[in-house]
Amino acid sequence: LGNSGSPVATGLEPAVLRVDPTGKWLIGGDAYTGTVYVYEIGTGGTLTAISSSLITLDATLPVKSLAITPDDNYVYASLGTAGIYTLSFDSATGALAQVNGVLSPKQTNDADYGLAIAPSGNYLFAAETGIGAVRAFSIASRSR
Repeated sequence: LGNSGSPVATGLEPAVLRVDPTGKWLIGGDAYTGTVYVYEIGTGGTLTAISSSLITLDATLPVKSLAITPDDNYVYASLGTAGIYTLSFDSATGALAQVNGVLSPKQTNDADYGLAIAPSGNYLFAAETGIGAVRAFSIASRSR
C-alpha cells in the first residue's frame, strides 16, 4: 500500500465506503448524519465530489452499511433502527436518488446493520439485531 500522507477528500466523517462495480465511483456513508455521498475516482485516486449526490436519509443516525447491486442500479444503506433505504444509482453520471419507502426492522427497537447482495443481484441480505437473524429481501430488476 502506498500513501502520500495527505487525505484525498476532507470535510466528511465516513463510516463505510464502497467502490461501485465499474471502479469509477466511491460511495460513502457518514458516521454521524445518516448522509450518503458519491465521489468520482480519478487518476491517482483523486476524488471529486458529486454535489448533486449528497443525500441525508436520517440526520439523527449513522450509516451502518452500504451495498451496491452488481448491475450498478441500486445502492442500499442500513441506518440501524431507522431501517434500510433504497437509492437508485446511475453509474454513467454518479447520480444517486432515494426511491421507495424504508424497509423497517422486523420489530420495534431492532436494528439493521451489515448488508450483502448475492452475486446474481437478486437478493439483499441484512443482519438484524433483536430478532438475531439475517433477513433476505428479493430485488426487482430494472433496465436503464
